[in-house]
Amino acid sequence: MRTTILAVLSIALLAPRIAADVGPTWQEDPDAGSVPSTSQGVRASGVGTVNRVNGSTSTTSPFTEGLAGLDPVDLYEIDITNPAAFTVVTGPEFDSRLFLFRKEGSSCGPLAIPVAANHRRAPGANGSELKAIPGLASGTYYVAITGAPAIPRGWVSAGSGGYALVDLFAFPADGLGTQFPLIAGASLAEWTTPVGTATGSYSMTVNGITPKVAALCSDAGRALAGVSAFDLTGGSASPETLPMGCEPGVAGITRTIWVRYTATCDGELTLGVQPTSPTQNPLGIVAWLGCCDQRIPVGCDVAATPTGQATTSFPVRMGDSVLIAIGVKMTSSSLPPAVTGDLFIECSATVSCGDERAGSCFSPHDTPFCNAGDCCGAVCAVDPYCCAVMWDNTCVSGAMSVCIETTPNPDINGDGSVDGKDLALLLSSWGT
Repeated sequence: MRTTILAVLSIALLAPRIAADVGPTWQEDPDAGSVPSTSQGVRASGVGTVNRVNGSTSTTSPFTEGLAGLDPVDLYEIDITNPAAFTVVTGPEFDSRLFLFRKEGSSCGPLAIPVAANHRRAPGANGSELKAIPGLASGTYYVAITGAPAIPRGWVSAGSGGYALVDLFAFPADGLGTQFPLIAGASLAEWTTPVGTATGSYSMTVNGITPKVAALCSDAGRALAGVSAFDLTGGSASPETLPMGCEPGVAGITRTIWVRYTATCDGELTLGVQPTSPTQNPLGIVAWLGCCDQRIPVGCDVAATPTGQATTSFPVRMGDSVLIAIGVKMTSSSLPPAVTGDLFIECSATVSCGDERAGSCFSPHDTPFCNAGDCCGAVCAVDPYCCAVMWDNTCVSGAMSVCIETTPNPDINGDGSVDGKDLALLLSSWGT
């Protein structure tokens, strides 16, 4: 007997939780990029301290940078709260190099200005260290880890309105000591990573950084698919106006925190929030595509009751950058001292008849549709279940009876194989 399974937010929130990004160990996920626009922000959806950052770099393929191949540099956005105590130390896993950049620019055009670098903390041994940097102030920075002999490069003015791409640092032969920028004011543009650049898994010990609550859009923290906890303590008290047409009669949300999610599918993205602590104010969630200064609203909802869920769904493409604001409905009553809840994110790939991802028409699968367009359409015209719920054994039987008869046999000469002889017969009769 066929059974339709419906996934709803209330069921999803009963699943095991993904730990909130509050440390003490930060795991690279997804891949941290190599320039500011693709960096990974070490930020909390609550309040916490990070003392270790784990990840990996690789050079397995020269054609898939930022995806699953060439990844020789990882860049993290960090908040230095105690400059005197600030340190970053790598282990002996590979011949690493560390670089520190100061964040400048805008949310849509962030810049990384070089501050300091280190290759080796001890003679002849793997392991890098950044510490005791003169003039270091509290603020937002980027820390990059890569391997020797990689070097960051940046644009500088070359006179007459021109620009030149130059190395931002140089290291002595022994790699020892803290190195400072070769040219002041340049900003990171790219990395030189020759063949043989050292890569591997790493575990960076960090001190003097405390992920701030992402109360501003420009400080948006990382969001991952699944269920994760959030804490609105420290969220922005300024009202965040809801997009036009979102919730009539609701002016906006407040005590807002921000997270950013990178879509992992072509399909539909579902977002939801539900409180886990008592609150008199319903939760709200708003989503945009783009960067903070140039964002397009795509989803919004405010829960009907203080204990209710707020959910929204909208189409996305793989790689889309989704900004998400979570807060409580603006009200004249006083806000509770803390509001905690769960954030649910699910990216569901959308397929249709003829999509290669849909599965074979002649084998059962737990999703609707199959990969042969005409056959799929013919079966679903008779049995809509196959394109609405799943392609089960009944659908396979339908395909066997409907599609086999209507699909031309590629073995034109009937010799038991499909080869050039069949192609020759096809071409000789073309147009007849």
